[in-house]
Amino acid sequence: MPLLDLWFDRAIDATTLDEIFAAPSSTDSVPAPAPAPAKGPEHTAVPSQGLTDPGPSAN
Repeated sequence: MPLLDLWFDRAIDATTLDEIFAAPSSTDSVPAPAPAPAKGPEHTAVPSQGLTDPGPSAN
């Protein structure tokens, strides 16, 4: 995302694509990407525990 933000900011005043997509320089403020959040138990795959059809009733 930080690189996309940089390209967006450059696109406002750029006259060529090279000006937009040039490598970031030391004067560009491109923050380091944030670390990915740790995956807790709520992000693990769990088999579906939905309703099941018991079949026809034996009444």
